[in-house]
Amino acid sequence: MRHLLITLFLSTLSAPFFAQSITKHTEALDGLLEQTESYFVMRDQLEPSVSGASIGWHSYHLLLVTTNIYEALASSDPNAYRYRPNFLRGIVFTTGNIPRGKGKAPESALPPEQISLEALEAQLAQVRAILDKLEQLPPKSSFEHPVFGTLKRDQAIKFIVIHTRHHLKIIRDIDATAVL
Repeated sequence: MRHLLITLFLSTLSAPFFAQSITKHTEALDGLLEQTESYFVMRDQLEPSVSGASIGWHSYHLLLVTTNIYEALASSDPNAYRYRPNFLRGIVFTTGNIPRGKGKAPESALPPEQISLEALEAQLAQVRAILDKLEQLPPKSSFEHPVFGTLKRDQAIKFIVIHTRHHLKIIRDIDATAVL
């Protein structure tokens, strides 16, 4: 019961996010994508003290996650969505932070071993095309996150922004500490 009350309380703290227009969030995501794109030329850069993966891996991963979430939302049945409280979702959505090293990417979100500049650019073009389509999806479109449970469209967009910021922070840290 205590977890439920805490989750409900944390959910109310993130309510202002949902009061904003979806367009604002997709515009914010577009800005994050521009920042991510600026690191594509450093895709092979690696700094094990920050992450076991390269800048290219993190870039491709965050783009692939966005594509996968859109596809799941687009193919979902909006009538099947049912709200279920989730304590971890409440914490992450309220703080806007994903703790480093605590999650493991599912197989469907793993980039290929070799990541070319062309592959990153193609993935980015696909995500940019998706941004406008996200707004057109029914509000109760949903997808199942392995940790946060079922997320409807607006929650999914918030997760994409949080996830993108998380990996962009890692990318910046790799760039700042890597020895070329």
